[in-house]
Amino acid sequence: MARQMFILISFLIILMLFGCQQTEPVQHPTNQLPTMKVRIGEETFSTARGGYCWTDGNQSECTDASGNPFDYENSAPPIEAEPGSEFELLFSETPSSISVDWVNNLEHETLSERSSFSTPSKPGTYGYSVHANWNQGDVTFHFILLIK
Repeated sequence: MARQMFILISFLIILMLFGCQQTEPVQHPTNQLPTMKVRIGEETFSTARGGYCWTDGNQSECTDASGNPFDYENSAPPIEAEPGSEFELLFSETPSSISVDWVNNLEHETLSERSSFSTPSKPGTYGYSVHANWNQGDVTFHFILLIK
């Protein structure tokens, strides 16, 4: 009986030692996510990253974030532009597809899947959400245009 107790206690101690062993922290793929900027004329502006789902090798991560572009005003200040100005979406890696939506007060519009557009013709504040897809996942970007 004493021998069985010794074996059981030894086994539990070994189990605890291996269970308390330090491991490498999991590296999240956030630093490997594509980025997007907006170019109007010669100027380039940063955008805010919203929610995403991304897989890198055997690691995956999904986040849930607001879909309202106006919630990201502190991360990406409004970009001033003239009515009818051309603007372009610049990605660090070319996505396989994109979807672009803008909202202004109660108006909402989904734009076609392309990377260059004209700013709205009416003055106002327009929030844009760009949902981009890659083989590894999808990322949503947000920015605000302030049309003078």
